[in-house]
Amino acid sequence: MNKKTIINWCASANQFSLTIFTICLLCFLSLAFYLVGEHYPFEQWTDGEKNAFIVFFTLGALFFWFSLVLLIYSERKRNWVDKKLIELNEIIYPEGSKFNFPRLKAEVQKLQSKELEPQLKRNQNQLTKLITNLQNKVNDDAKAIMDLYLQAHAQMITQDKEDDTFAQAQLTNYENALQDHLTQKELQKLRIQQKETLGLEQRLNNLRDSRERKTDSELT
Repeated sequence: MNKKTIINWCASANQFSLTIFTICLLCFLSLAFYLVGEHYPFEQWTDGEKNAFIVFFTLGALFFWFSLVLLIYSERKRNWVDKKLIELNEIIYPEGSKFNFPRLKAEVQKLQSKELEPQLKRNQNQLTKLITNLQNKVNDDAKAIMDLYLQAHAQMITQDKEDDTFAQAQLTNYENALQDHLTQKELQKLRIQQKETLGLEQRLNNLRDSRERKTDSELT
């Protein structure tokens, strides 16, 4: 579980605890007002009223302390994240410029792009080599089916249709046509390599689009 998930969980749990505490407090106050009006002092309360008072008071106290602990913990985690962002900003801009989240985000995206570009290039080369090796094992008709198979699989990945029944059926038809030429293990390796490559391409394109939108907004 990463730190962002922990912080979000703490915030949700804290909100839930505060809600429960508020409900218990309202019930306790309502019961207290009723009891003060009906039975006073405490010794004259019925057993049911005493038990209700104790339960609401105990639950309210427990949830109050629980929410307080979660609030302190989540605040410390937020401060930790903020401190790390400031440190990162100082590393990128050592001249002492003020914290600038948009610029920091742009620099991080630029670094991510530089890291992904050679990785994408390697994956593309590996995919091309794998396709070439498999095509060298089959005849021309099977090569044509392989091309259709790769196109259908790429379309299924890019359009997020891996669970689509029609797309799966189409892919299965191509696999059946290739079963006399390539093994299921070879086809699976081909799909995995293509999916990884397309995933890297999508991530890199998203980073580039984000940077281009930022540049356009700055120009306007």
